[in-house]
Amino acid sequence: MTNKILRKDMGYIFLLTIIFLSNIINEISFKIGFILIACTAVFVGVSIIKNKGLLKNKREITSVFFRWNFRIKIVIHIYTIILVILNLTDRRFLSSNIITYLNTISAVTFIFLIGDDAWEDSIVALVLTWIVGLLWSMLKYGIKFTEHVEFHDLGFATGYVFLYYIISKEKLKRIDVINIFLAFLIIIVTNKRIAIGGLLLMIMCHIFFQFFRRENTKKILIFALSWMTIIGLYIFVYFIVSDSFFELMSKWIENLPNFFMGRNYYWSILGKLCEFKISFLGFGRNSSATLFTQEYSYLRVGNVHSDILRMYMECGFVLFGIWLYNYLRGFVRAVGKHFGFEAMYMFFIMTLYTFFVYITDNTEVYLITQYFYMLAPMMYCLQKKNREAIKKYTQI
Repeated sequence: MTNKILRKDMGYIFLLTIIFLSNIINEISFKIGFILIACTAVFVGVSIIKNKGLLKNKREITSVFFRWNFRIKIVIHIYTIILVILNLTDRRFLSSNIITYLNTISAVTFIFLIGDDAWEDSIVALVLTWIVGLLWSMLKYGIKFTEHVEFHDLGFATGYVFLYYIISKEKLKRIDVINIFLAFLIIIVTNKRIAIGGLLLMIMCHIFFQFFRRENTKKILIFALSWMTIIGLYIFVYFIVSDSFFELMSKWIENLPNFFMGRNYYWSILGKLCEFKISFLGFGRNSSATLFTQEYSYLRVGNVHSDILRMYMECGFVLFGIWLYNYLRGFVRAVGKHFGFEAMYMFFIMTLYTFFVYITDNTEVYLITQYFYMLAPMMYCLQKKNREAIKKYTQI
């Protein structure tokens, strides 16, 4: 990135850095980040209303990603309200869902605000956030700072940067190589085991796809892997609810609590609250966080540490399946229909990574993670669209 671009976009980079920092440094309230996103979204919305031209080269891309990401959250929210009205769940579980909605609009907002530079500016902000986080830990913890650099949201989010460059077929520039190196460094230092495992799995999946040249064959593979993932996640839920998962794991793992970092206790409690049958309606959005911060506060966790289990508990058997299908099939197909196979493939791999991480963590409510989950494929589509426009113009 040139000095000229840096000077031009420094304000945006600073804004993103503050937003990201509010999600990794406890001393900075996470509410600051969400307030900044909300204010930025309002500003962008007003600008779009005043100047419809802002929509020209971004309308289709942002519309598809926003629509498929936002409406399933609306459905889950409305479902929760219905459960409360019918007295099928506790009223205290009902919340505004403001966090998940702001997560959804964050990437869309900054693409409209920054434009084609959103990707590079966001990576600069990501690296600055990591550096400031490291310095903050050094000042706060001294020589023991290395025990406090596992910035959860940052580590998971950086996985999308790494995947973007690995999957993209574009010729890498020097800045791209630097970005890959920094992404790799952040992932290693933050040491999120599930993220590292997910990335290794996605790289192997990507290599596997390269053995097939025909696009139709790859589409069949995506279809098969989508349904295998959906069925596999239902099986995972079944093992937890039936209380047989840890019994099975104990045959290969000697110290379960240490290996799963306490998740065996959280998952076992959730398993007892749920039923694995089609008539299980769930407890509604936010029920998991409420229960684990109130009835099970002695565990000292804010949630169940698994978005897969959390969503099953909150949505119930049927809506959980709709949620899975929305992302792993419907969303993926919509991207392919509007932007071509390469965009669909990139988004599919990133979605597989996302749902792999969902097994052991609550990244569905992580701002930085969800920001890059949407930003990376949207920027790929936008840049592809720009290249096609330039190619078409030069052929005239």
